Amino acid sequence: MVTKPALSLEDAPESPGVLTPTSNISEPSSPTLCNHCTNDPPLDASESSSGEIVKLGDTEVYISKPADNTDARLLLLLTNGVGVHSVNNQMQADHFARIGYFVAMPDLLVLYPQ
Repeated sequence: MVTKPALSLEDAPESPGVLTPTSNISEPSSPTLCNHCTNDPPLDASESSSGEIVKLGDTEVYISKPADNTDARLLLLLTNGVGVHSVNNQMQADHFARIGYFVAMPDLLVLYPQ
């Protein structure tokens, strides 16, 4: 019967992402927002949003109403990480309003409360 010798960390090949006892461990950097996240221009520069941002308690909510809102259905639109201040998210809400929905888009992802 052949026995294999026990392996130690020193025998393991150096791989990215693998910590060994001799690796320098540094603190992770703070998360930052990229330019796309902080400067969200509309996909079509000729378009702009037509709703409004209102405050409900401590939460900002983007409201977009259909032209005839007497019999409109409510659409609760949940955004991606960019939130209600994204012109693209606002234009998406406005699109649903144009086809007859009353749209409420709350800011659920407040990173930096004002």
